[in-house]
Formats: sequence, C-alpha cells, structure tokens
Amino acid sequence: MSQQRGTNQQRVILDAALDRSVIRGTLIAASGEQREFHGWLELNTALEAMLDTGADRASDRGLRAPDQPDPNETRR
Repeated sequence: MSQQRGTNQQRVILDAALDRSVIRGTLIAASGEQREFHGWLELNTALEAMLDTGADRASDRGLRAPDQPDPNETRR
C-alpha cells in the first residue's frame, strides 16, 4: 500500500458488538484516547473526530456520553 505525501496515517482499535443491525462499542487511539459509540452514525462521528488531527478534542461535538440514551434507538 503506497502512502500519498501529506497523508496522515493513524491506527485505532475498534472494539464492537453487533446486535442485529445495531453496533455499540469503543474506539481506542494509540495514545489511549477512548470514544464510546452506539449506532453506525456515532461510529462514523467518533472515527472522524478521532482521526481528524485538526479537531478540537475538547468539544466532542456530536458524541453523547455513554450513559445517555440513544435518541435513534427504539424503546420497547
């Protein structure tokens, strides 16, 4: 695999469980930073935030705390 000049390559660990079509888990950066997610959209948001080296890590826009309910989850 060739790497283009200016490309920032990073490694993350994805620890996830799939329950039917719903994904839940944790992303872990090499630095030890962790981001919890619940749902495909949150996984995408967490990946973008973790891999964006120019992002303000303190803001965590679009991520909810793990103890908050997922607004997209269907309640029974």
